[in-house]
Amino acid sequence: MKIGILGDIAIDHICTVDGFPKLNSNSGITKLEQGFGGCAANTAVMCAQLGADTKFLGCVGSDFPESYYSKLESLNLSEHIIYTKDKTTSAFLFSKKNTQMSFFYEGASRKMHDLEPPDDLLDCELIHLCRNYGRLFLKIAKKTDSLISFNPGYGLDEMKKASLRKLLKRVNFLFINEHEERYLKGLFKKDIGLLGPEVIIKTLGPKGSVVKYEGLEVRTPAIRTKLVDPTGAGDGFAAGFLTGLIEELEFEDCARLGTAIASKVIGCHSTQPEFSRKEIERIAARCGKSSKKKL
Repeated sequence: MKIGILGDIAIDHICTVDGFPKLNSNSGITKLEQGFGGCAANTAVMCAQLGADTKFLGCVGSDFPESYYSKLESLNLSEHIIYTKDKTTSAFLFSKKNTQMSFFYEGASRKMHDLEPPDDLLDCELIHLCRNYGRLFLKIAKKTDSLISFNPGYGLDEMKKASLRKLLKRVNFLFINEHEERYLKGLFKKDIGLLGPEVIIKTLGPKGSVVKYEGLEVRTPAIRTKLVDPTGAGDGFAAGFLTGLIEELEFEDCARLGTAIASKVIGCHSTQPEFSRKEIERIAARCGKSSKKKL
């Protein structure tokens, strides 16, 4: 099975701070890193590193680093990189332990809305949509019978309610965190399971993850890891879970793969750490036992 991943590709400016300032004030940056990022690109890179047959679609600007292109090319992810006249999307991320503040320059990714999805992406058995490119995502939902996965990331509050409702009705797998769950419940005034997704995968930071489906709940603990930076942990979790899905693993095992990659991400200053499948499986073996119960 193939995974098609669509969404943002970005340059990350990652800052570790000693506190968040009040308005018209300032705070010190204790560490500053620049790296390759973007929710969709992160997930695609890590799926490919796990060995998944992965296709990727994203937009970049003329300033897109050659080194980033070369990395994607080495993983067979460069075929559908679209160049635009705008600057490459950039994320400015400020982190203090598990707390994060982000600023996002959409740039070249604005063009995602107007793209027509390539046939080879529509033919993938599983299509993973990242962030808030609603017009493109609704096109895909109409044109394919493939399974659809959605990770809205920071884009939830940027999507129109009607478009979001239509998309959620078509989504099979929804990845969210606790903040996104609260936003969706507040927006629609109902349980997320009633909006359409068959499987809801919620990440809980240091408390692990929970998967809800068919009246069941599967909880998987986090792996004890020294926190360096939390940026990209959710993308890594999604990559492991998606790879498990196309390999037809049980949800517990999908979550263990995702947990292992997330622990790798938070233990370094990179949203796209290099790893082998064997390394991730060794880390996954340290994950505690999942628990399953009826809701």
